[in-house]
Amino acid sequence: MRDLLGTPKGVRHATQHGGETVVALFDYGSFTALYEAVIDDVSRFDAGIEVLTQTQHFKLNYDTPYIRNLPTRLEVITSSATQTGTEIVGPIYEDPFRVELEAFRGSIVNDTPNKTSLEDSLEDLKLIGAVARHFLVRE
Repeated sequence: MRDLLGTPKGVRHATQHGGETVVALFDYGSFTALYEAVIDDVSRFDAGIEVLTQTQHFKLNYDTPYIRNLPTRLEVITSSATQTGTEIVGPIYEDPFRVELEAFRGSIVNDTPNKTSLEDSLEDLKLIGAVARHFLVRE
C-alpha cells in the first residue's frame, strides 16, 4: 500500500475481531484508503486492489499467489454523463513470486540494492503499530 500510495498521514480507525478480521481506514489527506483482511472457513482466495475515483473504478484481481502462473486482470470501468464502459487489461501471467525471487537473487549476486531497505521496513512497522493502538483503545 505504501509503495503505491505513499505513507498515510495517520490511521483514522481500525478494528479487529478475534485476529481473523482486520479493517483499517488510512488518512491520506485528500482521500481515505480502506484495508481489509479476512480469514474465514470459505474455501476460496480473494485478493485485489481497488481504486475508486469520481468517474473511474480500477480493480486489480489476482488469484492465489500459491499456485504458479495464474492470471492477473485489471478491470477499468469509466463513466461519463451519457455512458459507462468496461475495459479488461490482461490476463497477465507474470508470476509475482518469481519476480521477487529474481530481484532478491540479483541483490545478492549483483550487489544491487533491495527495493525495500531496512529503514523503509521500519515505516511499515510504525504503521502496523498505529493500527494496533486502535485495537487497544477499544478493549
